[in-house]
Amino acid sequence: MRHDSWVLRWIGTAAALPLVVALALAPAGLLSAATPETIGVVNFAVRPSVQSIPGMSPGRFAADDATALLQRTAPASLSVISRKTMTHAQAALSWRDSDITNSARLVALAVGAHAAHLVIGTVDRLSVEGQSTSGSGARATVHIQVFTPPRGSPRP
Repeated sequence: MRHDSWVLRWIGTAAALPLVVALALAPAGLLSAATPETIGVVNFAVRPSVQSIPGMSPGRFAADDATALLQRTAPASLSVISRKTMTHAQAALSWRDSDITNSARLVALAVGAHAAHLVIGTVDRLSVEGQSTSGSGARATVHIQVFTPPRGSPRP
């Protein structure tokens, strides 16, 4: 099993996530593949210590944002799976936050979503700034990993 991880401060920097993915996949020679590799972003797990925000799921928001960043910036050799497809694949498996630490569940999700790689992560900290009727800002610290199923696992 291959796990590469980095801790990032999530501030919406468009270069951060693509850099993580590139660093994780480059050593395996996957970014120069003739056929595009598929990658999906899983709803991020949320640590119990993270404050809840009514009407918002920080894990899903982080995954939505990460997917949008990858879709805008991924190289041609990387095909990003839609959030709708990933959400359906997670629902089909009754996915739970704790599943990001279970290799068998990650492999099953990768197969169900037809993903060669999964971006997984944990929202470690969240702080909301300036809540008002005109809007608010939030900062989160997330831990991001790229999971690649082991060789010999079912592949998409």
